[in-house]
Amino acid sequence: MKVTYRLIKIFPPEAMIWIVALVLLFLFDESREHISLCIFNFLGFDFCFGCGIGRSISSVLHGEILKSFSYHFFGLPATIILVSRIIQLFLHQQKIKKHERNFYASTTYNIA
Repeated sequence: MKVTYRLIKIFPPEAMIWIVALVLLFLFDESREHISLCIFNFLGFDFCFGCGIGRSISSVLHGEILKSFSYHFFGLPATIILVSRIIQLFLHQQKIKKHERNFYASTTYNIA
């Protein structure tokens, strides 16, 4: 239990989820056939606003920017937003830890 608490204090859970998602998208082989989880695809619609975003992010992570635009226009902005969110979460975590250290260092105990 203590190990889990320490890991959460060091690594924000939301940041870890986004990091795992980006790593999985980086490892994703876009040339292979995939299973769609799209609800619109299951309902028989041909168009969906989100379809292709995973392949687009995967292409961005491989440095293929122009190819990513062919899959989905928002692949590059989504990647930038996710990376900036991860950075924001880690900076916020560092700020909290610094505040806790300053708080505990400045706390005095009067024992009567």
